Amino acid sequence: MIIFLAGIKNISRTYYEAAEIDGAGWFKRFFHITIPMLSPVIFFQTVSGLVYALQIFDIPISLANLAGNYRAVMGRNDALGTLVFYLYMQGFRNWRMGKAAAIGWVILGIGMVFSFFILRIMRHTWQTREAVQ
Repeated sequence: MIIFLAGIKNISRTYYEAAEIDGAGWFKRFFHITIPMLSPVIFFQTVSGLVYALQIFDIPISLANLAGNYRAVMGRNDALGTLVFYLYMQGFRNWRMGKAAAIGWVILGIGMVFSFFILRIMRHTWQTREAVQ
């Protein structure tokens, strides 16, 4: 929220004043000024959230029963089965380091693919922002 607030504070008030003079309502001002001007912040937050989502380990590990066997550790119906948790189980519980390394590369690939798609989507918004300025 602090990053979004800083991004909103960085938007010049003259854009909003010009839109008010032209008769734009709050809806048009939000979608034609605020969102395009916040697109770098939205991009940063989206990629940061993606990286965090791919690294979720602490919640499943704190909920898991590490004293149990493999099936018990993953919870009922493998509910705790995140990729990083699976990497941990393969690498440090079952000592299959090659498989754990391969899972790490898969996580990297997934992150790169999603980041690429996010960048492609945001590129259009950035071009719209440059046209407004």
